[in-house]
Amino acid sequence: MNKISKRFFFIFLTFIFIFFKKINKKKNIFLFKKIIFCNIKKIYILKIIINKI
Repeated sequence: MNKISKRFFFIFLTFIFIFFKKINKKKNIFLFKKIIFCNIKKIYILKIIINKI
């Protein structure tokens, strides 16, 4: 279970890194933060669900 969540987190971090490299415009930073915040909330909920199973 731990290995799965660690792998998932690593994939997510890689995704953020690639996404951040694509967005270098100051206009999109706010949108980017919004997207990250939403994804962190989703992952937190996912982790709770995974831990309960």
